[in-house]
Amino acid sequence: MGGIAEGSYDEQDRLLQYGDNTYAYTDNGELLSKTSNGATTQYNYDVLGNLRSVQLPDGRQIEYVIDASGRRLGKKLNGVLTQGFLYQGSLNPVAEFDGNGTLVARFVYGSKANVPDYIIKAGSIYRIFSDHLGSPRLIINLDTDDIVQRIDYDAFGNVVFDSNP
Repeated sequence: MGGIAEGSYDEQDRLLQYGDNTYAYTDNGELLSKTSNGATTQYNYDVLGNLRSVQLPDGRQIEYVIDASGRRLGKKLNGVLTQGFLYQGSLNPVAEFDGNGTLVARFVYGSKANVPDYIIKAGSIYRIFSDHLGSPRLIINLDTDDIVQRIDYDAFGNVVFDSNP
């Protein structure tokens, strides 16, 4: 069995410390930084609360391209576009592209209007299991039955663990 991890919260019930991780927040309550084993990740947001950039402990810079509707259209790594998305309607991504515009993945909607049930990528089909809020919790490769990603959230919806960020 595993050990016990203790956490602490501020007056607004924001997680400040959990195990070896410490967290800081903006005045608006967005995650500003996460420090784990002395390595700090910094997060920056626009005035609407959209995550715009992440500074990783190893010096890499991730930037997000956001359109006027608040949709994440792309991701840049150190200034180079590495990922893009195509949307159906206002909020449903239906395709992911690499930095060269090549189709990488398709998202298939079925049981929920706002959360895809499946991802088709590299010839494999992945099932997305989401919670009652629509937040993805598990992604399973249906060919191998392997869990390829697990995401845990705190009570405010902030990601506290992502096995495959």
